[in-house]
Amino acid sequence: SFLTLPTVVAGVALAGVAQAGAAQTEPRSASFRLITQTPWVAPGGDAFFHLAVDTREAPGNLEISATVHTGLTSRGRLSSILRSGRPGDVLASPAPVALDSLRIDADGNYLFPVSTQDPSLPRDAGRVSLRADGVYPVDIRLRKKSDGAQLDRQMTYLPVVKARTNQVPLMVAVVWRLDASPAHDPDGQATAKKQSDVEARLGPVAQAIAGASSVPFTLAPVPETLDAWARADITADRPTGPATSGDATPPDEELSSLQRLRATLSSPDRFLTMEPYAPIDLPSLNGAGLPDEVRTQFDRGIAVTRDLFGKPDLTTVVTGMMDSRSVDQLVARGVDRVVIDAASVNLSSQRLTPARPFTITSNNRAGRLLAGVADRELGELLDRSPTGSDDTPGLRAAKFIAATTITALELPAQQRGVIVVVSADSRNQGTTGNTGADLVDAVAVALRSNPLLTAQTLDAYFEGVPHETLKGKPVVRAPKSLDPQRTTVTPGALRSARTRLRSFATLTGEESPLALRAERSLLLAESYKAGDSANRYRAGGLDIVRKTIGQVEGPARQTITLIGERAEVPVSFVNHTGQDLRVEVRLQSDKLLFPD
Repeated sequence: SFLTLPTVVAGVALAGVAQAGAAQTEPRSASFRLITQTPWVAPGGDAFFHLAVDTREAPGNLEISATVHTGLTSRGRLSSILRSGRPGDVLASPAPVALDSLRIDADGNYLFPVSTQDPSLPRDAGRVSLRADGVYPVDIRLRKKSDGAQLDRQMTYLPVVKARTNQVPLMVAVVWRLDASPAHDPDGQATAKKQSDVEARLGPVAQAIAGASSVPFTLAPVPETLDAWARADITADRPTGPATSGDATPPDEELSSLQRLRATLSSPDRFLTMEPYAPIDLPSLNGAGLPDEVRTQFDRGIAVTRDLFGKPDLTTVVTGMMDSRSVDQLVARGVDRVVIDAASVNLSSQRLTPARPFTITSNNRAGRLLAGVADRELGELLDRSPTGSDDTPGLRAAKFIAATTITALELPAQQRGVIVVVSADSRNQGTTGNTGADLVDAVAVALRSNPLLTAQTLDAYFEGVPHETLKGKPVVRAPKSLDPQRTTVTPGALRSARTRLRSFATLTGEESPLALRAERSLLLAESYKAGDSANRYRAGGLDIVRKTIGQVEGPARQTITLIGERAEVPVSFVNHTGQDLRVEVRLQSDKLLFPD
């Protein structure tokens, strides 16, 4: 099986791994990119590397070679090679192959083979002997035939796996985080440009996730992003809520990317988590004495997700950092499973990759949650290259599969699993002309037919991976004592703004467009994604309140002479806001009584 991706035009010289020799002083006459490769082989199998070659040279003047290095069985060693580009001892160097002798695939890429030796057959000099399970660095180089001058190189990784009867595949729970926040301006509105930006960043990813229907994935959409994303469907008069049994299903080509993604959520291979409205740091808001704001973030996030996608799983949250107060707070909401950042707990005693859930408890041990650790290194292999090079999605997937394969080989006969949180944002895909869709496709294909790896949802991970134990007892960990980061907007300013917004909601109604806009701005002011603009978002919310109240005209100042003990005095207000408002009038006088 192959990692299959659309052809990528390879017009940019490859950054690649660290090069031996002097830096290039003039443009190279040829370069290449690894588009896709065989995700794994058994001893005796053939691996194919699909290479997009950009050349001003005649293909007959070029040759491709591969150097295979000693196999890796340690995540630490792999990480070191990914950073340095120095793979260690050479295991085999098959003879170079003329570029024009290679087969070409349907996308115009050259198929460069590396064949491995079957240990049960006589030795074949044209095959590489890779007897042990592991991940083998493969250094591919493009050279001139005439003088052997190196034009380009790329380091990739080939897992070699023997079939075993007691082998238990490693569960791989990939969580696609759909996040383009802040997707609204400080005035709480998503302009057409903002909507277009969200679609450009996440639309291709949504289409690819919908297309990979047979591969279990978890979705962790940021509700604020969904809120802006759905504006385009509303503008186009397309349905925005979850489908009901009586709805007619339009053809796929008529569906927006958000609609296609929504349509796949009924599949058992999709899992939808509960998220706060905007990305927040729980310890920071709780440390600032703002637990009510955390509750509001989750309440609004659940409401938006439910309206657009249907009800998310209310027991599972992808949180990031956790502290003791956050544990108690989530338990009070009915949450019982969390995905946390590894820095939240002490894992220094772990010799192997953390690959089983454990119990995390608050300091008073009243709150207890089942926790899984997000493997940050695996996520970063897909989000960006450790060397800073502009890797293709196929190469990112190859590095990702290499690291997960090594994790699986740590304890191949035991049920374990990893959680990988990935930013599903095409903006993170570099300048290679790729979109996030290419990355989704690469990961999906790599996980489809791998004897050591099996894709699963978060729900399946927590249900299927046994609890971590120590000396036969379930492991219980407490969060580290954190020094929370300060919120950009001071706690006092956030509380004051919330008080004004609550009063404003009694004027307009809690679910009115104006109240929702104002609250949206305040919730974004609490998000770490707002950065230095946080105070602008807070001011934007208050500005909505001020401008709305400014559009209500009260009675002009006037003198009224009463000629009797009782009288009716008309009081009129003019509402220029374009929506119904509830106005409360208070009358005061030292000499008059005002009956109810």
